[in-house]
Order: sequence, then structure tokens, then C-alpha cells
Amino acid sequence: SEKALKIAAGLFSRLASRIEALGVVFGIEANPSDYGCNFCTHVSEVIDLVVRVNHPAIRWHLDTGELLMNSENVQGVIQDHARWIGSVHVSEPWLSDFSSPS
Repeated sequence: SEKALKIAAGLFSRLASRIEALGVVFGIEANPSDYGCNFCTHVSEVIDLVVRVNHPAIRWHLDTGELLMNSENVQGVIQDHARWIGSVHVSEPWLSDFSSPS
């Protein structure tokens, strides 16, 4: 919701101002609703939050497992939002091993 995004943007803006001098970058990851989450469950929502904060210490933590679980367009999402990536977690949905990758 808009109210939740405003609250989160304020929180992460305050966090960013404190961690910037430490050289820390905080990554926000989308967590699919299949995991029981109900906020920032898709890349578009995370990017909306990161853009609202608009600070180099707050970035998108790309998780390949989330991209697969949410049937995101992997190439398109990465091309469209590469400038916001702070880190990448190469994983399988439900943190499965890579014995038969998706």
C-alpha cells in the first residue's frame, strides 16, 4: 500500500544517512508471497521503494530464486533496473540445491 511504502521509504532514508559514512550498502530483496510475505513481493515494488529513497546506500538485492518463483522476465528486469542492483543472490526457489536448476 502507499502508506506502507511511505513508512518504509522514511525508515530506509534514515538508515541510509547513518550507514553511508561507513561505506555500507543495504540491499532490499523481493520476497515472494509464497514465502508468506506481503510487502515488496516483486521486483517492481522493491524498485519503487529504492527509487523513493533515492540514496546510493540503499539498493536492490537481486535474488534469482525470487525472479523464478514470481515468473519475472529475468533478462528484462535486469536490463531495466541494473542501475539499482547492489548485490545478487544466485539461488533456486525455496533455496533448493542446484542438482536440477530451474
